[in-house]
Amino acid sequence: MGWGLLLEVIKLFMNMDLTALPYDVSKPGLLIENYPELKYYEEFDHAGRDLFLKLVVLITDENSPFVRAEKNFVGILSAACNYLKIDDHKLISDIVTGWPNPDAETIFSMQCAYFRHNNNWEYNTWYDLMFQYHENSLVLRTPLNASDKDYEKKAETKQKIRNHQVELQKTLVQYENQIFPRSTNIKKVITKHVAKVTNWPEKMAKEKLIQ
Repeated sequence: MGWGLLLEVIKLFMNMDLTALPYDVSKPGLLIENYPELKYYEEFDHAGRDLFLKLVVLITDENSPFVRAEKNFVGILSAACNYLKIDDHKLISDIVTGWPNPDAETIFSMQCAYFRHNNNWEYNTWYDLMFQYHENSLVLRTPLNASDKDYEKKAETKQKIRNHQVELQKTLVQYENQIFPRSTNIKKVITKHVAKVTNWPEKMAKEKLIQ
């Protein structure tokens, strides 16, 4: 998106009615005070994170006018940050690039929690399947010892897991199409963060054995 068009989009959003959102970020006060049910999520129940939570709503909710009008994540994020008067350019850049940044990681965690809150069982099932997928991947990357007396059995188990991964991947895509019906950019952000959380440390690959 060119800067001229981006500025026009920002001007449009500055006067946009956000009351149609499930959590109206334009309403005065903290979101967790205006919508007490949000306090059930530890990622949200922090007064100092109110601005981050409002940003998460604007860039994550499928009903957000920012998400509906702009397919490019950079455009969504830029317009939302301008609306909220967030001018921390390093934070914005780190959110886009995924560069290690405590505040960016907090926002990613809050995005995951927001999806969990809004999609509930679909998200939780998808999350569990993601964990299984990465757990299986770790097993597949664990070398087998040819001198192991159970080598053939473990090799057979590996092949079954490898075959299962194909079907598991298809199921994950189906759930992702339900959870992320519009923005592929937001899907990339969430799936990347979830993969980081669910994936076991690589050093464990040397220790884990197929039972």
